[in-house]
Amino acid sequence: MIPKCWDELSAMARLQFAWMSNLNHVKNFCNARGRLPQRSRLVLDKSEQKLGTWMNNQRREIRQRTLSPERLIALNSHPLISARLTMWTSAPDMWIFRANELESFIQRTGRYPVFSGTQFETSLAMWHRSQMEKWQKGELRSDRVDNLKRACGTDDLFDMRKWKLRFDTLHAYLHPKSWLSNISLAAGSLKAVKTWMASQRARRRRGTLPERETKLLASLGVLGERRFDFGWSPGLQKLTRFVHDKGRLPAQHSIEHSERAIHSWMTYQRARGIRGELHHFHTSCLNESHPLISGVMFGVPRISSLRLSGQNAAIADKLRAVAKVPTNDFLRIHEK
Repeated sequence: MIPKCWDELSAMARLQFAWMSNLNHVKNFCNARGRLPQRSRLVLDKSEQKLGTWMNNQRREIRQRTLSPERLIALNSHPLISARLTMWTSAPDMWIFRANELESFIQRTGRYPVFSGTQFETSLAMWHRSQMEKWQKGELRSDRVDNLKRACGTDDLFDMRKWKLRFDTLHAYLHPKSWLSNISLAAGSLKAVKTWMASQRARRRRGTLPERETKLLASLGVLGERRFDFGWSPGLQKLTRFVHDKGRLPAQHSIEHSERAIHSWMTYQRARGIRGELHHFHTSCLNESHPLISGVMFGVPRISSLRLSGQNAAIADKLRAVAKVPTNDFLRIHEK
């Protein structure tokens, strides 16, 4: 027992001696240079980089409240180090700041941030995912786990994480911004998403789907009374890639069967839009996919075939308002 205790005391003494030695080196550096050491890779002096790294480690311990009071007093014994410590302790905790941003975003929008949103929302979604990954690996401190639960508005991060992963997969599959990046689902993954989607619709019918998740799924148009058509997105994916590669719309009388099939799908969707049968999410996807697609879907017919009836004019005005494209652009596209 005595040798074991002696070994532990010796190890603690060696650690304290090494810590005090590094502090003395930092003090000598400050006295000689009149500044604190830097740990930037641009610094050629390796010894200065080492001291700068040591100072950064003290900063982390101060932020995590793991630095002993004795060491904090020792650091404050030098004016330059004391000034830096004051700056560290007065600055807000960046993690808490990001958690508060996440909580404010969820309360304001009623949903979690997604990767296809604004630059701020994408950054917040990346931070949220990184914290969930740390939590899953057991690398997130208990106080931060509690703060993350409060920000996300849930007591079960595991269930929320699984739900968010399923939703992100569904969103990436449906959203037009992902199609030119070759994001697609394998047959097995798509089947899993369909099964998950069916369970969410059942939860909504039973009234057990939370309001936040309901808003997220409703924004994708997957909570309608009819069964959601998962084959719709591949159709628009083919049309978007064709227009992107060829620089034109598919022709009705093309010798290629695949091109005629894409044209038929496009014509059918335009007819559904005129009849008011397209969900607003599908309308948004068509509008955001490509200017040529937006023009033919939400534009007016050719001038030569335009009947000046009040009903057609009302339909054209309605489609222009949805697409938010000027009338001159519609006429220019359809006259080519």
